Amino acid sequence: MSAIDDREQLRALLARTPLFRGLGANEMDRLSPRFTLREAPAGAVIVEQHAPGDELFLVEAGELAASISHDGATARLGVLRAGDVFGEMALLRGTPRTATVTALTPVRLWALSRAALDEAMRQAPAIGARLRAIMRRRDLANAFRALQ
Repeated sequence: MSAIDDREQLRALLARTPLFRGLGANEMDRLSPRFTLREAPAGAVIVEQHAPGDELFLVEAGELAASISHDGATARLGVLRAGDVFGEMALLRGTPRTATVTALTPVRLWALSRAALDEAMRQAPAIGARLRAIMRRRDLANAFRALQ
């Protein structure tokens, strides 16, 4: 696949992903070139629990497992597939990773660094507003689940 095909694939993926779906063409134009393509083999650890959260990832292809470790036990949280985003909460909050994400199959991921996201949000404030709104909804959903 050529670099142009990769970028077209990324734009289509961003448009289908809930985290980015509401962005207009101008915001997409500012955001999409800031992503970098990453590929990893099955078994590769993409992010580790408690590590600094300096990138978010968008899954283009493959499957990954999210898991947490506590007191020597490990629990699988779920499987991530094409269109899923992970790492955004740590990135946006500046907090450590809450889970480890490991490739179950070979994967193609698009990574967005904190610096690239910050610059995109400065140039297009709608990006930051969209991400903050989604983060608030997730926080509320998590608080509701904790109360049940």
